[in-house]
Amino acid sequence: MRLVLASANVADLAQAEAVLVGQRHQGHGRRVAEGDGDQGRQDHRAAAAVEAQRDGEQPEPEKKLNNNIIFRKLKIALDYKDEQILETLALAGFPLGKHELSAFFRKPGHHNYRECQGQVLRNFLKGLQISVRGAGADPDETAVQ
Repeated sequence: MRLVLASANVADLAQAEAVLVGQRHQGHGRRVAEGDGDQGRQDHRAAAAVEAQRDGEQPEPEKKLNNNIIFRKLKIALDYKDEQILETLALAGFPLGKHELSAFFRKPGHHNYRECQGQVLRNFLKGLQISVRGAGADPDETAVQ
């Protein structure tokens, strides 16, 4: 819903925002007006995330990082899907199955959890380097000195 205010003051803007927020909550975050599309879904997801943080317990930060945590953080930071990670590992000449990969991202108490060895993380970083710099690039030539 688009709202145009010719001469708006702070109270008018606050009231308009309250109306829009009320309409968004009634439609479960879906706006019907033209042009809002993804922004409405993003607003709803952000509101749901904030609400979930308030309601539940906050997860405790890790006291010690291991390869599984580092791998998960890289996956999130790079916004990679499992297929992209498998392709990156294949570039480094380290084929890995999808089920093996998913075992690295499970909770440590899960019966299919697998500890990520340094070889897997090293080959992922090597494949990432090849995908960014190219296959013919010599790591010694492109290193920062």
